[in-house]
Amino acid sequence: MSDQQFVKPEPGVSPSPMDEDDLYEDAGDLEFFDPSIQGNPFGALYLARIPRGLWKAWSQLDDDTEIQVGTLRQWYETEPDGTMKPRMKMLLNSDLAQHQPVPREYNLDISSGVSNHFVFSEADLPGFKAKSKARSDASNTGLPLSILRARSEKVEKPKWDRNKPYYRKAIPKKTKIYGKIAFELNCAPVHAEEQRHLLQAQTSEAARSGKLQILDRRNGQILLTGTGRAADWDSNFIKSQPKPTKAKKVEMKTIRIPESELMDKIIQCFSRYQYWSLKSLRAELKQPEAYLRQTLEKIAVLNKTGRFANNWSLRPEHAAPNLQTSGDVAPDAADGDSEVEDEEEVKMEDVL
Repeated sequence: MSDQQFVKPEPGVSPSPMDEDDLYEDAGDLEFFDPSIQGNPFGALYLARIPRGLWKAWSQLDDDTEIQVGTLRQWYETEPDGTMKPRMKMLLNSDLAQHQPVPREYNLDISSGVSNHFVFSEADLPGFKAKSKARSDASNTGLPLSILRARSEKVEKPKWDRNKPYYRKAIPKKTKIYGKIAFELNCAPVHAEEQRHLLQAQTSEAARSGKLQILDRRNGQILLTGTGRAADWDSNFIKSQPKPTKAKKVEMKTIRIPESELMDKIIQCFSRYQYWSLKSLRAELKQPEAYLRQTLEKIAVLNKTGRFANNWSLRPEHAAPNLQTSGDVAPDAADGDSEVEDEEEVKMEDVL
């Protein structure tokens, strides 16, 4: 007789079949690119900042077609201290129709030392990808999907409740770190005259295609000369003006933001006014003066003579086409360096 004892298993203890959602469920682990591969290009990606006109031209290209937009050239130049500095230049393909209204040659200024910048990729899980492929195959053949897939038993679903919101089940995604950005490129046209000529052509074309829209056809009111203040002669009769109060001195504490974010904010400021002083930009952006001046020199120029002396203006390669500003010069910032002087109230008494 065998010494082993047989124990009858309980019905509830047996493992249940795996649910379809559990079968294709993501474990939640984020996949990384392999940095140990020698010469791995995914560990040293480039992030380029291109002009708005070039971005608009590339956005009109077909995403599903492999198109060669241009050629990159890279070389090294010897600095006075003996170090080798990399240089890059981009030449666009002249055969594309989208490249006709933009400059053809660009200089790429390389900035190294970029940290905490990654590129992520996202894709459907394999099980859901197969389902979507079956739907696309059915639509291509012209047959309904119910004929191609296997017939399954009907599942009883709960009755629809109008108080419960309707939602569609989302397809799980698989997220992966595609690569790490190590260099940042600032793209600027080589020939500034070509950029200026193209901007003038785009501005004149937009002016010719403009349409006049009449908002109101009411007759204007006619006011005789010298009668402008006659109607409100009693509004300021023996009216004392309020005493102006001095603004309190506020200590401004600034925290540096990333240079790319500061460049975007500077370009937004120049979209409102064409010329800005350093004092007005500092009051608008709340950044240190030395850091703000260093960033301004990359995308703007300082006018030293003329009507707009000591004011900054955006470089032509960074200006948006058909730019409509609300004024020439930005208003000066309020002077917050004056101290508030406390004045004691003086009591007047009658002397007999």
